Amino acid sequence: MMRLLEIIEKQFSNGLTSLAVRATKDTSPAEIVKALHLPPAQNVLLVFGGAGKMSADLFNKLAAVMEEIARVVQKLNTTVLDGGTDSGVMRLLGQALFEIGHTSPYIGVLPALAKLDEEGNIAESILEPHHSHFVLLDEDRWGDEVEMMEALATELAGENPSLAILINGGSIAYQEVLHSAQQGRVVLVLKGSGRLADEIATAVENVSMEERFRQLMETGNIRIVDMDSMLEELSTTLTHYLTEGEKHE
Repeated sequence: MMRLLEIIEKQFSNGLTSLAVRATKDTSPAEIVKALHLPPAQNVLLVFGGAGKMSADLFNKLAAVMEEIARVVQKLNTTVLDGGTDSGVMRLLGQALFEIGHTSPYIGVLPALAKLDEEGNIAESILEPHHSHFVLLDEDRWGDEVEMMEALATELAGENPSLAILINGGSIAYQEVLHSAQQGRVVLVLKGSGRLADEIATAVENVSMEERFRQLMETGNIRIVDMDSMLEELSTTLTHYLTEGEKHE
């Protein structure tokens, strides 16, 4: 049964506001799109990545990468989806999109009740304040948001291109990458960004037969982009898949 719980307005200390919907994993993506008044997307980018466990040096290096991603998605009027919390990759991306004046929807999808620490703080308490919209799932486990994020991306893209990118990342990001690739969506893996992204890049380059990497490679939808190469390569690759590349079936 489809369930749509509540439409609310989130207000942040920086003066920005976002429209949010409380929903469950069983809520129809079409109902969420309608409730949030989201327009059909010209193209869609899903961003998977680390929420923490990044060194200060890597965090600073990734800032330039996020600025490049922001330039591309602003130029292409891209609808962006990520995990929505004010941490790691999402914090960097939110700031970059804000500074460039990104105007297309920027949607955070998260299990609102998932614990952050032993003090009882939950995911909804650290929303990244530059998102235009949030989908707050009435769930308490990290990873419960994966299928909804994918379904929303598919709903919004329709017949238009959609793409995913992995930057850093851990166990939840692996679920996101695998699900996206198995659904037929190309996933760019940013080599040099650490943790899961580097593990996947190494596995692809060495044709690893470890089961989890073999599952990814068998999809045929993993593409490696080296973070240490010129940013123009990342820009060109993003532009290709968001305009001319494989479309999500």
